[in-house]
Amino acid sequence: RSGVLLRLTAAILLQAGSAVQYHFSRNGIREEVSKRATSELELRSLKIEQMVARVETAIGNLHWTLEQSIVHQDSIYPVLHRLMMLNPDLVGCAIAFPPNYFKGTGYWYEPYVFRNGDVLEDKQIGSANHNYFNTHWYTDAMASNHGLWTEPYIDSIGSEGMVCSYVVPLCDASGRTVAVFAADVLLDWLGDICEQEASVYTYLFSDAGRLMVCPDSSMVMRYTMEEVASLYNDT
Repeated sequence: RSGVLLRLTAAILLQAGSAVQYHFSRNGIREEVSKRATSELELRSLKIEQMVARVETAIGNLHWTLEQSIVHQDSIYPVLHRLMMLNPDLVGCAIAFPPNYFKGTGYWYEPYVFRNGDVLEDKQIGSANHNYFNTHWYTDAMASNHGLWTEPYIDSIGSEGMVCSYVVPLCDASGRTVAVFAADVLLDWLGDICEQEASVYTYLFSDAGRLMVCPDSSMVMRYTMEEVASLYNDT
């Protein structure tokens, strides 16, 4: 009888020891996974911040030159070409002017320089079909005194990819805002930074909650954070 009790006690202690070991092992694994995820997210965040800083610094360094270029219409395209050659991070850039700003250019005038492979091309993209006067990036920049980043969008004119634009108001000699400069950054590199792994999934959302990066590329720019969460029964 005492032997049975002893074996029962030993079994209970063994089970209790296993339970304690499992508890601490599980917590340890969870803590290690959390640390790894945090470290990877911080690294990816740093790479994104570096790209943002490069673009903002480059535009800031040439801001005076851009404002001087709008004084003479003939100098606009050469300045935009020069800016593109100096900044490989950019896929395109443009200056959008108010209605009938230059004589003979018409109601819409938005000179645009963009990359087509290894070649820089330029064209005037302002039109009734591309009425930039009604866009948030133009109206917000015209009312601002500093640079702004737009929400990501699909560029159907130049790169035909997902881009984000850094827009800056340009002023004349009197200090009056008379145009908006826009620098386009192609966002394909975000997918490389957030490379998916077999057991780890990375989702990247814009400020407005729109999906920018995820394991299923067909969902990009089509869903918001709330919509993605509702698609998965996964806490």
